[in-house]
Amino acid sequence: LHHSDFNRNMRFSRALLVFFFLLSTRIVLSQKPHVRFDHIGVEQGLSDNVIIDAIQDNKGDIWIATSNGLNRYDGRTCKVYSTSGNDLLSLDHVNNIFIDHNKKLWISTFYKGLYYYNEETENFKHLIFPDTNSTIFNYKNSIRQIIETSKHEMWALSVYGIARYLPQSKRWKWYTKSLDNFIFTRNNGNCMRETKDSVLIVGFLNNGNLFYFDKKQDGFKIFTGKNKQHKPITKSVISIMDDSYGNLWYGSDEAGLVCYNYKADSWKNYHANKAVDSLQSNEIANIFEDSQKNLWIGTVNGGLSKFDRNKKAFSTFQHDRSEERCRERV
Repeated sequence: LHHSDFNRNMRFSRALLVFFFLLSTRIVLSQKPHVRFDHIGVEQGLSDNVIIDAIQDNKGDIWIATSNGLNRYDGRTCKVYSTSGNDLLSLDHVNNIFIDHNKKLWISTFYKGLYYYNEETENFKHLIFPDTNSTIFNYKNSIRQIIETSKHEMWALSVYGIARYLPQSKRWKWYTKSLDNFIFTRNNGNCMRETKDSVLIVGFLNNGNLFYFDKKQDGFKIFTGKNKQHKPITKSVISIMDDSYGNLWYGSDEAGLVCYNYKADSWKNYHANKAVDSLQSNEIANIFEDSQKNLWIGTVNGGLSKFDRNKKAFSTFQHDRSEERCRERV
């Protein structure tokens, strides 16, 4: 397991997710080229300035995972959930935070399995994947992501493979290789996404292919589109998103942004270059479509880009530290 690469990409991805989650609404609503934003840090009660992930619950509170504890921010103050006491949280390696349809907060961790929040008692319950082999135990409980599909199926992505919860038998079923015989174990499964057509797509850090879940065959296959001869464009998959216009997008950490159009069965790769209307970095952290169907791309060291669908071009917002604002390049 390449722990350093896995953790580096996770931290870049989640830190930038927080950045453009907080900024995107302000940018959409603003008509000015400069966008100011609020800063929440240690001075405001946050347990650490290294942000890994963040999510807003149904009450409006923002849950923020840092490298030194979990925080709940209500707009005024931060409550810190530490690793001591009844919470029993191990938050030194949090990978993501997720809220299911029952409004239950889940936390996936590296080596420590899953936690979910009990709102009534305000503490956390611990869920681990047992195994008598200590190595396999660590692989199973190194959870990169947990999601819930539109049919309320729970899926977990770990170093060991992909796990699907079967409510009838109350157990998890593991998929450790694809039907194409690609081995999932130790290939750093990195991201999962359910498309609007209810297809589960999975990406890996160590492979440029996308994999989709074939419900009839109960297994994963390489996604090639209609053209079965399609070859991977990138060496890694960092983030996956399908938009409202029939496109499947994914980003890599070395080759920019890739778009697949279902109707045309075509693939397009967007690279960073010197042009002002291009991406400013080939290291993509996250892809997001807002409520107005604008497409945003968070990058590493290249700012936050907005995609113009008509011009097939990008405008980029970059942080101006001297004035604590975002400056737009167009």
